[in-house]
Amino acid sequence: IAHKSQVKSLPQTMESDQAILIPEYARALTAVLKHPPAAGERVIIIGGSSLGLLTLLAMKRLMNDTKVLYVAHYPFETEIAQQIGHEEIITDWEPAEAYEAVAEMVNGSVRYPEFGRLYMEGGADIVYETSGKVRLIEDAVRFTAEGKKLVLMGINEPSGFDMTPIWFKNVHITATIFGGRENFNGKPMSMFDLAIEKMSEHGLPYDNLITHRFRLEQFKEATDVMADRGANGAIKLIFQHVF
Repeated sequence: IAHKSQVKSLPQTMESDQAILIPEYARALTAVLKHPPAAGERVIIIGGSSLGLLTLLAMKRLMNDTKVLYVAHYPFETEIAQQIGHEEIITDWEPAEAYEAVAEMVNGSVRYPEFGRLYMEGGADIVYETSGKVRLIEDAVRFTAEGKKLVLMGINEPSGFDMTPIWFKNVHITATIFGGRENFNGKPMSMFDLAIEKMSEHGLPYDNLITHRFRLEQFKEATDVMADRGANGAIKLIFQHVF
């Protein structure tokens, strides 16, 4: 059951796999258009899931001149980011290296406390956190410059995360919704329609984003795969009835 406004007509040339990615791509486009970087601002995108990679793609499509540092969660995700056409990429599995790379990009400095997590003075003008994971949210807060903006995109319950840097750095935290309407080229436009338009124009690297396919009765196996994405090289998992 759906309201008529929720039903979209897809181009005949669009593959089913592309259509599956429309909701997440619409979320990515919403975040970039609702919270766009100004000219010359430094941007960080955190999280190597399909939402993180689609946010990187949306930034490339809409804000091509913006300097972006992409922080992937696993090394295999950096390969897809490179195929999207991005060069500033690091992985967060070695925290000290990730923090130093961010500090170099934003002209900040890393502090190594005797106890607790690493801390950064300075940071990016806008940070998009796409995973919803507690540890990466904590990194995102630290990577955000004093008085600047952190956009939370991943949906999760960040229980027990350290909020101290929010106070010390006066970080402005906001979030995005799934879709809706945003201004594009001077007029309001449905983000689902924009996602369909951009897919039709440029395509998407769906062959690399969709890494696993299961039948519906294989839901337990699918859950196990997603529970350990790093070991399984999983990015986007889909169920399908016909193989």
